[in-house]
Amino acid sequence: MSDPAEAPLGWQALLREADAARDAGNWAAAAQAYRAAIEAGCNDPAIDVQLGNMLKESGEWVAAAGRYREALAKRPEDADAWLQLGHCLKLLGRRAPAAEAYQRAFALDPRRRDSMEELLALGEAWRLGEAQPRALDLLEETLHAVRDLRRSLAIIEARLPMLESFATVKADRFEHYLARYRCPAAPGGATPPIDLLLRPGEASIGQAARAIAETARLLRAAPLAVRSVEIETEVPDLIALAKREFGVLFGPEVAALTGWVLVLAEGAVLRPEAIGWFSHFAARAPAETCLLLADEVQHHLDGTLTPVFLPGYDPMLLAAAGHLPVALCIRREVLRRAGAARPAALMAAAGAEVLHLPLLLADRPPATVAKPAPIIASPAASVAPRRYPIRVIVSTYAPDHLLSGCYESARRSAAAPGSLHWSVIDNRDVAGPSPTLAQIEREGGTVIAQHGEPFNWALFNNQGASDAREPLLLFVNDDVTFLTQHWDLLLREAFADPGIGAAGARLLYPDGRLQHAGILLGVDGATEHEGRGAESADPGPWQRRVRRRRAAAVTGAFLACRQESFRMLGGFDAEGLPVLFNDVDYCLKLRAAGQKVLFLGDVEAIHQESATLARRFDTSVRDAAFALARDRMRSRWGAHFAEDGSYNPHYARIGTPFGALVPPSLERIEAWVAGQLPSV
Repeated sequence: MSDPAEAPLGWQALLREADAARDAGNWAAAAQAYRAAIEAGCNDPAIDVQLGNMLKESGEWVAAAGRYREALAKRPEDADAWLQLGHCLKLLGRRAPAAEAYQRAFALDPRRRDSMEELLALGEAWRLGEAQPRALDLLEETLHAVRDLRRSLAIIEARLPMLESFATVKADRFEHYLARYRCPAAPGGATPPIDLLLRPGEASIGQAARAIAETARLLRAAPLAVRSVEIETEVPDLIALAKREFGVLFGPEVAALTGWVLVLAEGAVLRPEAIGWFSHFAARAPAETCLLLADEVQHHLDGTLTPVFLPGYDPMLLAAAGHLPVALCIRREVLRRAGAARPAALMAAAGAEVLHLPLLLADRPPATVAKPAPIIASPAASVAPRRYPIRVIVSTYAPDHLLSGCYESARRSAAAPGSLHWSVIDNRDVAGPSPTLAQIEREGGTVIAQHGEPFNWALFNNQGASDAREPLLLFVNDDVTFLTQHWDLLLREAFADPGIGAAGARLLYPDGRLQHAGILLGVDGATEHEGRGAESADPGPWQRRVRRRRAAAVTGAFLACRQESFRMLGGFDAEGLPVLFNDVDYCLKLRAAGQKVLFLGDVEAIHQESATLARRFDTSVRDAAFALARDRMRSRWGAHFAEDGSYNPHYARIGTPFGALVPPSLERIEAWVAGQLPSV
């Protein structure tokens, strides 16, 4: 705009009037005042642009375009005038002239993103290179820098497992690990009031006295760590010792207290950073969270130490293992509801609203060694769930070589073979007679022809389920041989829990070694079948390879799920994940919808593993497909694909699962706890 000192007085007042009308949104009045100012002698091209803007806002697009051209006749290098002309021409439907105007704007001022974005939106990106001859050079330089950065990141990523391995300790050398492990201090910040409740329970008087003395020593080092101390015992000597050791903190009137209570049971002893971490996560726990529990160190009578690394919070598995925590933090109102500070009563009162902290925060005395429940091979023998029908879906390339064994073994071992409704996708190269397929059709099954079609496991299984009305679907590979008697009753029993969305079986190699006890996420940057290659008799940590428990995912070689959920979630991803990771993807979708995935350690089958894939794809093709599918899963699921809520962070994510220990970082600890909260 011209210098007011040099402007005729007549149009200066008109400009003030025009600006006021513009700011008030009165486009027509503003246009009239700007036009009057120009006619009164204002020759500033910026005022022509303003007049054009007001005409454009008033819907007078042709007049606005003329005014922008007037401004450009006075000042051809005005990038904003070219940009506004482009906007106006686009409104008039004149795409080519609009693109030329945007190109001129970008050539004059490449720092403005609006002209570049308009050209991209018009599909005229080639004009950017013409407008800025140096753009191609800049692009090439940028791409070269990106390639260098990617190479550097690839080198760093490749070295990370090696660097992490320097910090690992063999899993069976826990005492060596404990000597190296330093539990980090909890982050600072406001925390709620924490009260301490000692419950010696079945501990000896000597062990209980030691726990009181050690706890008092801990509190003397951090006098503001707790608000009060209580003890639940009828032993006078222990009460007197607690009064003496805890002084003014001991024995307050607790009836009116609220907040969190840290319960220390069975003569257990807190580790130095325990109160800080329990306080930290108590302050951040959602309102519905009732209880916090942590990892512990088990002391044995022979002086040895073993870890109690919890598999997240899995009440089914923990109950089967006979585990009860000796240090837990609970809301006082839940403690009152429980009626007693016994760990079993507290866990029952908390229900499912429990968070696990992956930190070694307490020492368990020898008397607290867990006593696992006996493993029952087939509990379904004593139960009689409703025998509703099950849709069994299997795709096959070799019906008379592989499928026949699968079909016969499933029917032979089922309690109700007549309730199995079969859908078979025939993916042979060419059609031809098949005794197995003919038998399946005679016995009421359906055969879907996909002769010569590219192998797409996800698509074929979606087709097999498309007309299903049975409540339960079972996807099974044709190279599976069923072993467990009454496996169908066990499936129905598992799905009697409405929170279960999918379940998978314990799979063995033909030589009897273990192949699959659930899928672990985040191992070596992808996934791994838990227990792969282990001896069948090896139950694994927490006996998790032979128990029913929660899992992050299970293999599609034997995957049962609810028909209603499968339909609601759109089935398997046949387009993005046709062969690999579609089972994991579906399990993650189920969990994101609030349902659980269950590994059934009591349902067993033999699986030849990828017998069909080995026939259809060579190794190089499988490797390339694996990398592509893995990258797609990383992009789609992010941290949810990298972290397994049943695989404690103290176990290394490189090498054989559960084979090595590594101290979790602060970031890993926070991410583990966050992963237990509803988020996906």
